[in-house]
Amino acid sequence: MELYHGQQGKVNETLNLTVDFSELEEMARNGLLSLSVQLGIKALKIMLEDEVASYAGEKGRHDPPRTAYRHGNKKAGVVLGGHKIAVQKPRVRTKDGSTELPLETLIQFQKEDALNNAALQRILHGVSVRNYGYTLDEVPEEPLSTSKSAVSRRFIKETEKLLNEFLNRPIGDYYPVIVMDGVKIGDYLVVVSLGISKAGKKKALGIIEGSTENAKICTDLIQNMIKRGLDAEEKRLFVLDGGKGLHKAVKDVFGENAYIQRCQIHKLRNVQSYLPESEQRRVKAAMNRAYVEFEYQEGKDKL
Repeated sequence: MELYHGQQGKVNETLNLTVDFSELEEMARNGLLSLSVQLGIKALKIMLEDEVASYAGEKGRHDPPRTAYRHGNKKAGVVLGGHKIAVQKPRVRTKDGSTELPLETLIQFQKEDALNNAALQRILHGVSVRNYGYTLDEVPEEPLSTSKSAVSRRFIKETEKLLNEFLNRPIGDYYPVIVMDGVKIGDYLVVVSLGISKAGKKKALGIIEGSTENAKICTDLIQNMIKRGLDAEEKRLFVLDGGKGLHKAVKDVFGENAYIQRCQIHKLRNVQSYLPESEQRRVKAAMNRAYVEFEYQEGKDKL
């Protein structure tokens, strides 16, 4: 794909960026889940350090009343987002050195997936554009507890805080391609905006609770990204899932600077839904052959 872009007073340049549209079906969901897992690991580290500090005091400070001392780290496995992940477990020994103390926070994470659909729904609700004012920090602090429910609440709170900071960061890089899609997690739906840089790296740029059919919601998400540094004057390719509200929001805000590509996977599924089962495989193969054509008109003729 060739994409032309430029700024006032500068000569337009051609960007040769290869985008594999076959990846886009799960890109938004996987990108969001991957980010949530990464931040979930950071949240777990914060929680483990807090538990260690309750035994051994703050790191680097002399604490005579402490009941234990730090004793390095070792690898341990936890489950997050449906995947088993290795993390560094801080080790703590009693003051006389005779016993290593168990970390109840880690034990809870090893028993079950802390980043399940219910937890992810709560986290995403807290950091959605319309809910940036809402935060679990408003809930009064409770004493450090290692019960299952307390660990779950603390994990959601820490992950929400980290994700909120990430999604509020300035958008500094240039993203010639932006994928926007509705992502269903359990009974919850969010619109995810995923940027693809010139190097082909993907990064979550924003989320909002709601549907791609709602133009107001989609416009709010776009305006939030512009507020954080996305240049509305740059020409970009937007890959959309076919939602009318999302299409309208992109054209209303970016106008002629927006080149819109309907996600091929979504379009293929839409066509198949009108066909008898006996015809679906044949038509799918024909559409896929058309999509791999390099020349636009040849591909269009085959479709």
